[in-house]
Amino acid sequence: MAYQGYGRGVDLARLEAATELAIGGCLPDLTVLIDTPLDVANERRAPDVRDRFESADWTSTSACAAGTWRSRPSGESLVRDRRFTQRSEVAASVDERLPLYHGEMTDVFDALVGQETAVAAMRQYVKAPVHAYLISGPVGSSLHDAVLTFAAALQCPQNGCGTCETCRLVLSDADADVYFAERAGLSWRIDELREADRVSRRRPLGSGYQIVVIEDVELTTTGPRPAQRRC
Repeated sequence: MAYQGYGRGVDLARLEAATELAIGGCLPDLTVLIDTPLDVANERRAPDVRDRFESADWTSTSACAAGTWRSRPSGESLVRDRRFTQRSEVAASVDERLPLYHGEMTDVFDALVGQETAVAAMRQYVKAPVHAYLISGPVGSSLHDAVLTFAAALQCPQNGCGTCETCRLVLSDADADVYFAERAGLSWRIDELREADRVSRRRPLGSGYQIVVIEDVELTTTGPRPAQRRC
C-alpha cells in the first residue's frame, strides 16, 4: 500500500487505516527500512514495462519513498542504505536494539505476541488445570505455538518459567509426555482417535502430565465422532 498507493495518490489517512487493519493493533518494537537513493532507483526503473510502478517518473518515485516512510508504524525506526548494507549488518543492528530477541523472557507466554486475552486466561488455567481444553482461533493465529506454549507451562514446576529444562524440552518438541496425534488423511479416522485415547491413558514418564494434543479436531467425519467422545 505504501509503495504503490501513496505514489499513485492514495492519501495518508487511508494508508494509516490500512496499516492499522493489517497489524491488528500489534505494533512492532522496531521498523527496519532498507532504502535506495532515488537517483539509483530511477536508473533501475523499466520505462518499457506497462502498469509497473518501476516505469513511473521521478515525482511518483519520490512520493512512493515518502509514503513508505510516513506510513510506517510508530516506534523506533532503523534505515539502512540498500547499496552497502549486508544482511549481517541489519541483523546486528536489530540485536543491538532488541536484546529481548536473544531469548530473554519472563515466561513462556511472552512469545505469544498480540494475544493478551488468551495469554491471561492460560496463565490462570495452568495454576489449576482440568482434564481437557479446547483452544480455537482464526487461521493464521499461531494455534500450534499457543498449544505448545500452554503444554510447556502445564509441565513446568513454575507454570512456564521459560528457562528450565522442562520448558526447553516441550518447546523443542522433545518431551515424551507431550503427544501430538497424527492424522494421515484430510479427516480424522477412528483408529487415529483411538490411538490418541490409548496414549492419554499412559502414565507420564516424567513428573508432569501426560498431554495429548489433537489438532484440527473439527476435521472429523460422522464415523469417528463416537470414538472421539470416548477419548
